[in-house]
Amino acid sequence: AYASGKPHFLTPKQYGFIDDWEVEQYRRKIAAAAAGAAGAMQNKVAIIVNADSKAGCYLAANLAKEGASIVLTGSDPKMLQAAEAGVIASAKKGSKSLALKGDTASRLFVSRASSTVSRLYGGADLLVFLEDGTGYAEISAQPDEEFGRLCRNNMQGYFSWAKAFSKIM
Repeated sequence: AYASGKPHFLTPKQYGFIDDWEVEQYRRKIAAAAAGAAGAMQNKVAIIVNADSKAGCYLAANLAKEGASIVLTGSDPKMLQAAEAGVIASAKKGSKSLALKGDTASRLFVSRASSTVSRLYGGADLLVFLEDGTGYAEISAQPDEEFGRLCRNNMQGYFSWAKAFSKIM
């Protein structure tokens, strides 16, 4: 294009012709079917932080259904096991799962987890940080110490994961 002086972009009429062309429509249908069969997350790695919750189990199973390999993190071993069972039951061929138990707000745990993901999967494509909830129905029932723990887990945890993820994505 530069040899002839400058690039020549398609006009809206030319673009419309290609866009409406029956061969292009056929190509799009084939591509959409192939993508649907493979799953939108095929060959992707998703890390779900605080996956030891109902939302974490649901999200992990659905990402696995789309073909992703799932890394689950959390501190509740029973819920992590349930989440991993959901991933295994829903997974497409080639999907893998890994459950890492630990303090998801700890810089040391985050560092070790991201190193493990990098070593086993070569990196990650998606980071989902689920909030660490209170479990209290009313704020008046929540002890002050619990608020401090939640701030640490959610703010420090998110920062640590985002920082580590930026190095392995």
